[in-house]
Amino acid sequence: MLQKTTHQIWAEATHSEIENEWNKLDFVQKTIAQIDKDFGRFIVSHIGENIDLSGDIANEIIHHIKENLVKLERENPSSIPQLIYLIDLPEEIFQSIYQNSTLINHELAHCILIREAHKVWMRGRF
Repeated sequence: MLQKTTHQIWAEATHSEIENEWNKLDFVQKTIAQIDKDFGRFIVSHIGENIDLSGDIANEIIHHIKENLVKLERENPSSIPQLIYLIDLPEEIFQSIYQNSTLINHELAHCILIREAHKVWMRGRF
């Protein structure tokens, strides 16, 4: 049996807190706006303009985050750690992805989505 990595454990735990929120259009829109805001400090990001809200929203957002990460790697790779800091993705999660994943951009995009959604969820609760 494969042992789960730090980032997988964190993603599952954090996702379970916000799982019910994905059915709320307002929550999804606020999460997308948060992602665009944070990426917008480094590249032009308009995920909200390109999302089909009738399909698998989370996977579509992850796809767009991956595209933004690739663009950022190409145009300004030194800004990726700054983006991770801005998003407030725990450093051990970031390190776990880079040390244990073969699909780095996918895993990073997934964790970014979860963290950004969690920030929106926390703001709504407090």
